[in-house]
Amino acid sequence: MKSLERLSLLVATAGGVVVALSFFLPYEDLSWSGFRMAQGYAAGGGFLAGPVVALFETAPAICGLIIPLSLALRRRKALAFFILLGYLGCWLGVGVLYSSRFLQLPRLQAPSLWALATMAVVATFVLLIWLLVRRSISELSISRLAVFAAVFLALSQLLSVIFIRVEDGLLLNYGAVTSTVGATALLVAVVFFHHVQKYCGNHDAGRDSNAGISTM
Repeated sequence: MKSLERLSLLVATAGGVVVALSFFLPYEDLSWSGFRMAQGYAAGGGFLAGPVVALFETAPAICGLIIPLSLALRRRKALAFFILLGYLGCWLGVGVLYSSRFLQLPRLQAPSLWALATMAVVATFVLLIWLLVRRSISELSISRLAVFAAVFLALSQLLSVIFIRVEDGLLLNYGAVTSTVGATALLVAVVFFHHVQKYCGNHDAGRDSNAGISTM
């Protein structure tokens, strides 16, 4: 089981690195990468720039590295939770601030769609975080929270791809493709890692129970 755990962590790390590196690759055309977008860009008849835009555009790339890091630190549970849950909270806050500016752009092709998507993402994020942490930190595994973060990351990449097709009508470049593939690989690996952890925990609990019965 330890070998499967290490393998899934390795795949998760590779997927996260691909997402992070995609930040510097052309996303829509040969010059528009995530790195360039973080410096400001024209969209919907307006211009988006500033710290909020920079943080929002950089967030997925950082999240790709944060998730495997939190899994690697799983034995230091408090630190792993502080890093991952704190980062997700910051990402949500930045996302809300960014959306409030984005939805005010004068010439969006589908403003109602993006407003609905924003509300759905925020509501789902808050609901899932509440469902996760209501058990208390002592019962919540870092791998379960990492699964949620990986799902959120994959959805953010999917929404970016949908935006490119709906708003700009452009074909996807390799930056969009590699980030989506990396996020998907990361998600699959984290889900597998969580199931390995869950099986190991159940197996150890069953072994301890059997040991207790035999001593009686």
